Amino acid sequence: MKKNKQFTSLLAFIIFLAAALFLRLPYFFIDVIDWDESTFIVIGQSILDGHLPYTETWDLKPPLLPATFSLFILFFGKNIAAIRMGGAICVALTSWITYQIGRELRSIQHGLIAGFLTTASLSLIHSDASATMSEHIAIVPLMCGIWITINQKFSSKSVFISGFLLTASALIRLNLAYVVIAIGIAITAFPTFHCLRTKQYLKNALATGICFTCGGALILSLTLLPYALTNQSTLWWKSVVLAPLSYSNSRFTWSEALTVHIKNIIELITDWQPIPPSSASTTAVLLAAGTFSGIFILILKWKKYAADEKRGLAILCISFLGTSISILKSGQAHFHYLFQICPFLSFFAAEFYTPLTVRSRLPITLTIGAFISTLIFSTPCIAYKSNFDRIIQGEPLQTGPSFNIAKYLEKKNLAKNSVFMTKHHLTYWLIDQQPPTPSSTHPSNLAKDFLLQHSMYPGATPYLALKEVFDLHPRFVAAEQNISYFRKYPKALQLFKTTIQEQYKLDTTIDNINIYQRRQRN
Repeated sequence: MKKNKQFTSLLAFIIFLAAALFLRLPYFFIDVIDWDESTFIVIGQSILDGHLPYTETWDLKPPLLPATFSLFILFFGKNIAAIRMGGAICVALTSWITYQIGRELRSIQHGLIAGFLTTASLSLIHSDASATMSEHIAIVPLMCGIWITINQKFSSKSVFISGFLLTASALIRLNLAYVVIAIGIAITAFPTFHCLRTKQYLKNALATGICFTCGGALILSLTLLPYALTNQSTLWWKSVVLAPLSYSNSRFTWSEALTVHIKNIIELITDWQPIPPSSASTTAVLLAAGTFSGIFILILKWKKYAADEKRGLAILCISFLGTSISILKSGQAHFHYLFQICPFLSFFAAEFYTPLTVRSRLPITLTIGAFISTLIFSTPCIAYKSNFDRIIQGEPLQTGPSFNIAKYLEKKNLAKNSVFMTKHHLTYWLIDQQPPTPSSTHPSNLAKDFLLQHSMYPGATPYLALKEVFDLHPRFVAAEQNISYFRKYPKALQLFKTTIQEQYKLDTTIDNINIYQRRQRN
């Protein structure tokens, strides 16, 4: 029985991996899908080159995110397909864990449907989903920690591991710290999560809280240790804690973020049409309709569930609410933030879709399923056709400005730190260069004064950050005609224009990106 269950679980993972690869493979060769991904790649490579995050390169994401990208490069190779392969594996793992949770709490059919919905939503629901985003990586330890919390009795070992994994997810995306706190409080304070007599409750609740906290403290200490040993603890504190807090207060309140997210979701759903089909809209409609219906069904059937089911569902709901709140408190409202709730929505949606798989309804379900699958697979199939056309025409599969710019600059015998990219900064990685300064790793960070206080020094401004770059006299500067992120900072924009005009000359233009070369001094 145990071997059969293990075989089924292994087979399920293989199926989810195959599905993730099919949906994501045609996008393995595009240079930039979301430029945040490029930042993580550049910092990940810097780690492999022997530098701690935030020293030679800088971004406000916690250290385990670039560390994961460094592992992708180390194990799969230094090419963009390797990074996307890492993302596909993360999607497959999340889908498999969602399947396991569904199987434990409901049924194997529920688990499979939840898993497939997770694969589809994390791969298709938005254009950014094809990239390897921080959300794809963070939800692997998040869902794994939740699964252990749901699946295991509250032994010291399981609680410790849960605390370790959940905190690891927060050290990939810091907003998930809300979830860590919520689950920690839930399993420590709620008597219904302990199969104990009342007089034993306080003792065991305290033990549970200590084990959970120790698990989280361990992974937290491991990320701090290299900085402590090199007398850079302050750098860790500013970059891992203070900078994200500044970011969370930078633009949107939680109510404003909620409004933007709802608007984006409604636009995505209302864009649905069967001809021409849209994989993103179809997936969104399936997820939205299934989620609302599934939650309604769970509420109606709540009294019929066994105690263990109620406990598991309660933990899942707390995790979902904690993740949702953390997204709204992130300070911005980018659509890819919503990837973090896709596994939860898929679980709820499966509650509605699972009864459709009973034998009496199977013929109708298979017919509808075939039609929906055609809609879901439409966008990847178009991308496959585009790739095949490139092969037939003898063109390289790898496509995008970063590859073209890198090919041009590789011929220039570049010294270290001799290139400044205001866009397409994946080029740094492709030509074995590092950004001129840590603050310029993600180009738009140069125009975020609330981050420059932490990546540079208190009082730093976009003008000073840009001046720091140009004081290093990079040999080449790559820029669009207008740099949008400097529009609110006219002094910095004027510095850029003046410096380019006085010290550089236009060398060439590649994919609408001007490549300027520094003039030789007389």
